[in-house]
Amino acid sequence: WETDKSRLMPRLWQLAALAALLCFTAGGTLLLNTRTENITVLWPCNGLTLGVLLLAPRRHWISYISVAFAVDLAVNIVNAGAGFTLTLEILLSLCNMLEVFLALIALTRVLPAIPDLTLSDQLLKFFFFAVLLPPALAALLACSLVALYSHPSAFAGYGSWFAADALGIAIMTPLYLALSGRYPLRKRTPREIFGLFLMIVLLTVIVFGQDKYPLLFAIAPLL
Repeated sequence: WETDKSRLMPRLWQLAALAALLCFTAGGTLLLNTRTENITVLWPCNGLTLGVLLLAPRRHWISYISVAFAVDLAVNIVNAGAGFTLTLEILLSLCNMLEVFLALIALTRVLPAIPDLTLSDQLLKFFFFAVLLPPALAALLACSLVALYSHPSAFAGYGSWFAADALGIAIMTPLYLALSGRYPLRKRTPREIFGLFLMIVLLTVIVFGQDKYPLLFAIAPLL
C-alpha cells in the first residue's frame, strides 16, 4: 500500500491491514504444519513484514514492527509448546523482529531505493543479506534461548528453524515488492502476470500436496 511520508505514523487502516495479513499468513502456515511440533516448514510473516518495511519511510518502521511483534507473540502464545513460558515466547518473538530488522538495515544499505531483484547483483545481495545471514543468526539465538529456558536439545531443530525463516523471506518479500505496484511486476503485461500467478499456484499445490519429496525450494525461483 502507499505510504504518506509526511505522517509521523502510518494510518490506522494500514496497521490493521498488516495485522490482518500477518494473522492470515500465520494461520494458513499453522494449518499446513501437520508434521512438526513447534517449528513450521515455512514462516512467511517475517518476509511479509520485511517487504512492508522496505517500502515504508523510516519514521513508520517502529509502528509496523510493533504490530508485527504483537501478532507474532499472539501466535506464539496460542501455538506454545510444552515448557514454553511467556518470557520465552516474548524472547522468541523478539528474535523474529531482530531477524527482520537486520535484513532491513542491510538491504537499505546495499540496494537502491527501488530494487530490481531480476538483476543478478541485487538478487545475490538480497539472498546473502536477507535470506541467508539474518535467519541464520536469528535461528541460532532462538535455539540458544529454547535450550536455556526449556529444552536442552533445541539445537537439533536449528536447520528446520533456519530453513523456515529463510524460505519465508525468499518467497514473501519479493512477492510483496512485486505486488506493491512500484516494482518490476508493473512492467509486465496482464497475460504475463496471470501466467506467473498461475504457475505459482500450480507449483504450490504440487509442493504442499505431497509429502514424499522436499520441494519447498522450487517455489522461490518463480518469484
